[in-house]
Amino acid sequence: MNDVQTHPLYIHGQYVNATSGVSFDSINPANGNVIAHIQQASQQDIEKAVPSAQQGQKVWAAMTAVERS
Repeated sequence: MNDVQTHPLYIHGQYVNATSGVSFDSINPANGNVIAHIQQASQQDIEKAVPSAQQGQKVWAAMTAVERS
């Protein structure tokens, strides 16, 4: 596969590059081909992502099932 893309992290509603500078390959188990390069989060990235997720969960939990759908 020639057009393998590198995917950044998604934190607080936006795509951001991982501060680790490290990525890993996502492999298609059916044929062994690399389907994407995924940036690996560092501890610093996680410390940004967790509070954002906790904040977002409160918003999500306050929605009705219809609003979430």
